[in-house]
Amino acid sequence: FPFAEKIVTPYILLLVTTPMLALVPLLILRFGFGYEPRIIAVALDDDDYLVGVELTNGQSDIVLVSDGGKAVWFDEEDVRPMGRGARGVRGMRLQPGQSVISLLVAESDQQTVLVATENGFGKRTVLADFRHSGRGTQGVKAIADSERNGVVVGARGDLRVAAAGAA
Repeated sequence: FPFAEKIVTPYILLLVTTPMLALVPLLILRFGFGYEPRIIAVALDDDDYLVGVELTNGQSDIVLVSDGGKAVWFDEEDVRPMGRGARGVRGMRLQPGQSVISLLVAESDQQTVLVATENGFGKRTVLADFRHSGRGTQGVKAIADSERNGVVVGARGDLRVAAAGAA
């Protein structure tokens, strides 16, 4: 069928604090259609919580940012689709005491990322300036985690953003 190659399956990308990523096809979730009163979309540990959720097409770029100032950039195709309630795959390797704070979805490497720290400092970087690293790595330094700057509290930009504590 000539139209079949234009069909894009929508996915929901979920990021939890461990930091595990789950890519779930939207069609199998069936949220809000009365099939089940509660649907588990991703498995969570007792001390885990959801950091971000994004609607994607399965072919975007993903950027994860940690409170230690590191950012990892990889292809969404590196995250395999999984079923409801799956644990997910490792999105980023963290140092002890660090946590992932932002999930960003990019359509172009010319989009920018703004990383902000608790002491009011920030840095805006074009995504192409980051090294395109693989899923599960520590990533690259987006901003210095120093006494002057403090820890990173958020990452935004002209990307679509789902960040911890963001409205």
